[in-house]
Amino acid sequence: MTSSVFDSERLLFTPATPDTNAIPIIFAFPNEYSVGITSLGYQVVWATLAMRNDVQVSRLFTDTHEQLPRTPEIVGFSISWELDYVNILNLLESLEIPILATSRNDSQPIVFGGGPVLTANPEPFADFFDVILLGDGENLLGNFIEAYKEVRNASRQTQLKRLAQIPGIYVPSLYAVEYHAIDGAVKSINPISPEIPAVVQKQTYRGNMLSASTVVTEKAAWENIYMVEVVRSCPEMCRFCLASYLTLPFRTASLESSLIPAIERGLEVTNRLGLLGASVTQHPEI
Repeated sequence: MTSSVFDSERLLFTPATPDTNAIPIIFAFPNEYSVGITSLGYQVVWATLAMRNDVQVSRLFTDTHEQLPRTPEIVGFSISWELDYVNILNLLESLEIPILATSRNDSQPIVFGGGPVLTANPEPFADFFDVILLGDGENLLGNFIEAYKEVRNASRQTQLKRLAQIPGIYVPSLYAVEYHAIDGAVKSINPISPEIPAVVQKQTYRGNMLSASTVVTEKAAWENIYMVEVVRSCPEMCRFCLASYLTLPFRTASLESSLIPAIERGLEVTNRLGLLGASVTQHPEI
């Protein structure tokens, strides 16, 4: 383990002190630290978990990690690029967790994934995840943890059936996929029992407080950068662009209540700002 990369971090939030019975979670990014810590989505989810006292979260990258729990109850992955796919399998192996969800038993952690790759098309990855979070994480993540707490001591199957009731949570093992031919298109995807929702609704955050960096570090791929999300999605909707369709509708961060305060927080720790969005210049107050 290389602690020095974590020593260089300047946090823009206050981590909670975990309760004695906090849920041990590993939250992984399937690439090197410098790449993963530059992902705003990864930063925000990690900070959201770290600010809860009912969970104890440890970070894992392909080249380094924090001290990991011996028996994690939940292992999560944030996936931004398809080419990181194989690293998920490598990290599961390093944790001695069976790669296939069907091979895991009650004593092994629930493995979840989220991020743009899985939201765009979860099916190529479905066999490896117990749970897939579809859409924006703002509300989804909290709902996931709260539902898990209800069934924390139940059997794996009971846990998965409860989690499947949460809007935006897809549990692949609870659905049967039928194909037109053995190597053909999907004919249908149906729940295996009536209490499982027939359709999983992708979650869309409707607020005007968009995300900003929770950590600044010289070890990031963009050195000492503080990122602020200016817009989400894009009104142009070019046919080749996943960034607009995946995150529709187009939303802009409030200048007074979101952007200016966030930028002022960032300037306290760095003079390098990154304005993020699929179409930053279409913010009405640019």
